[in-house]
Amino acid sequence: MEHGRHNLLIVDDDLDFTKLLQLRFEEEGYRVETVADGGLALERMRRGDCSLVLLDYQMPGLDGLEVLRLLRRINPNIFTILVTGHSSEELIIEAFRLGIKDFFSKPVDQEKLVNRVNELLKGFPPAIFAGAFGKCSSFDDLIGSSESMQKVYRFIEETSKERINVLITGETGTGKELVARAIHRHSPEADRPFIVVNCAGIPETLLESELFGHEKGAFTGAVRLRRGAFELANGGTLFLDEIAEMSPSTQAKILRAIESGEFNRVGGEEMVKVDIRVIAATNRDIVKEVLLGRFRKDLYYRLNVAQIHLPTLREKPEDIP
Repeated sequence: MEHGRHNLLIVDDDLDFTKLLQLRFEEEGYRVETVADGGLALERMRRGDCSLVLLDYQMPGLDGLEVLRLLRRINPNIFTILVTGHSSEELIIEAFRLGIKDFFSKPVDQEKLVNRVNELLKGFPPAIFAGAFGKCSSFDDLIGSSESMQKVYRFIEETSKERINVLITGETGTGKELVARAIHRHSPEADRPFIVVNCAGIPETLLESELFGHEKGAFTGAVRLRRGAFELANGGTLFLDEIAEMSPSTQAKILRAIESGEFNRVGGEEMVKVDIRVIAATNRDIVKEVLLGRFRKDLYYRLNVAQIHLPTLREKPEDIP
């Protein structure tokens, strides 16, 4: 497999470990650099052209979380995987809040790590990770010139070009649906449907029908065939708002539909095939929900191909008129 256009950076003070990883990823076709501490990693990142960082937590000088915080200021677009022998639930939660894509404990299964990196970078041109974007005071229906809003605008610009699933987090009122609509409007599928489902606003007994539709006679009151949101969004974008409010059974059905691109209507036997981009949003701490077992880890990974956290107004006072 050829991944030669993507550059990886391995940050770890265990030189034997980094050498083994470097050789394995070079076999896979990546260009790989290694550094032994966080300061050198940040210096390297300022040069740009790096797509993904494999980052240890416990190192001389800056630890992995401190490197993550600083890395977000240098390049908020880069993918990061934490690889460490020093883990705790608090560390994992904070690392995901800082934007890591995944977490691997040492000793690492190299093939699982390689497969995860391949999965993350599949379909992304390296230019996406460069992050060049001029400063704006507005973007579509979004307003604000703060650095946190510049990050949001860059995210919209970059993710709209690729047909990938997106996860948007943030408190109620931060503009999650506005961001979703902007991504769709700037995508090649802008002329295709944009369908919204508020998972918190529909009773659980009706949500499956709302998502997947139903056949005539599927239940009392089903007097005709009805197409659901997945089918209506075919060729375009499905926006699932408040995704963390769904029951485990509905999460499982959505996971199957996303993975296979097909589903059954309620009461139906025929498989319906669709080609859609899913943008999901939640006002909950989704990483905590995963760790507590209330949200499926595999569905989280499917949705979290690209993720953005939207700031509240109190977090960006410079945008207050």
